[in-house]
Amino acid sequence: ISIADTIKKVSQTFYYGDPKKYIIHDDIKLTEFFVTSFKSTQVDNYLTPDRRKARIMFQLKYSTNDFAKTVFAACQKYLKQNLDKKVYESDFVGVADIVITVNKIIVEGQISSIIVSLIAVFLIIIIAYRTFIGGIISILPLGVTILANFGIMGFTNIALDVSTALVASL
Repeated sequence: ISIADTIKKVSQTFYYGDPKKYIIHDDIKLTEFFVTSFKSTQVDNYLTPDRRKARIMFQLKYSTNDFAKTVFAACQKYLKQNLDKKVYESDFVGVADIVITVNKIIVEGQISSIIVSLIAVFLIIIIAYRTFIGGIISILPLGVTILANFGIMGFTNIALDVSTALVASL
């Protein structure tokens, strides 16, 4: 339900449920009357009390990060092409935005953790066995296993997200 749907429903209700009155009136004063006269949680969910800001909410059909990124990019492109930046401003918030940000942080952290682990194993072997070649030889199986793991994930189209990053780093 949008604010437009809510205003239409209030208009219809005001006219005793007449289906022909499920409209947004051209008269701004009448529309404002419908918005301000009927205190509704629906209206409060979509408009600030001063009626200067509106909230547009949508629910994503799929919960994957790639889908959310695609939807956000499409929305940003649409808003950039259709809204005057001097008059309107837009911002994206919500669970999907938080999940995308957290996913990015975790994936970047896991990748850096893998790199640090490879370097640590390399240095420990060099110090313990006092041989540079031994350090290189010791990280080869670890490095090849990590590359094979991520290669198989890429080949099978398994996205690198929070759950797969945590498992893949093991």
